[in-house]
Amino acid sequence: RSLLCAALWPNVVLRKPDGQMFARNQSSLTFHPSSILGLQDAEVQQALAGDWHCPACGFFCFASREECRACGAPKPPPAPRSVKSLRHRAFMFGEKVRTVANPSQPGKKAQTHIRDCCGVPVKALFLLGHRVSPDFLSGRAAVDGWVHCQAAPRDAAMLLGLRRRLQEVLARLLTKPSAEAPGGEDPEVIDAVTSMLVLDVE
Repeated sequence: RSLLCAALWPNVVLRKPDGQMFARNQSSLTFHPSSILGLQDAEVQQALAGDWHCPACGFFCFASREECRACGAPKPPPAPRSVKSLRHRAFMFGEKVRTVANPSQPGKKAQTHIRDCCGVPVKALFLLGHRVSPDFLSGRAAVDGWVHCQAAPRDAAMLLGLRRRLQEVLARLLTKPSAEAPGGEDPEVIDAVTSMLVLDVE
């Protein structure tokens, strides 16, 4: 999953705590409605809003309604929340799809959806992304000047060192026959990167 950062960069979007998503120089992005992440996100937003389905007839009702609009059944008590929120803040995507505004529906604007998405930990962006710029004085780091995070000077230095070692390992592997196994300290570098990414946590 984390290797997609290297394969699909710069096709990355970030998700804010309020659910809004943005990419570099573009905001107001959404998951494609028919995608798994789109359906999961819609369930989360529905649960947060308090919308409900009538237990008697299955009709969808907004949170403000105290009885079913279709059959008049009373609103059931809130059920324990079983919907899991999206745990990642960064997502790699395969393509963008833009819908066309419908003149017959004035309130419906054109939207830009992202498809073929996969959540990745933010640390994978800093390890496998393009250009990392640390600011040791402020304790922050950035990837390509727009993906920002807090990074203590020691952590930033370790990250830059690991990125450099990983690039050296990849350069050596690309010049070797495919059947030849990594030698020297290369396996240790690969194990360190794998240990950092295999946890798949922020």
